[in-house]
Amino acid sequence: MLADGVYLFATKSCPNCKAMAQLLDRAGISFEKIYVEDNEELARELSLRQAPTLVEVKAGNAEKFVNVVAIKGYIQNKTQQTG
Repeated sequence: MLADGVYLFATKSCPNCKAMAQLLDRAGISFEKIYVEDNEELARELSLRQAPTLVEVKAGNAEKFVNVVAIKGYIQNKTQQTG
């Protein structure tokens, strides 16, 4: 299982994945990008079906934000909490 943190699951050819990575960077949210092609077993363990998917792990619990709309909502929520 993943350590606590924020992970962006992406594919190498996905334009939305690149856009979400840029939005997370601009929002100052620390994350690790994980390419599904290179981590297929982990993606299966998390039951990931779509890229981009953002996974936030806290105390061993993984919360998934699937698709651009959900990830933008996550970013907006996080920036409101800190801003």
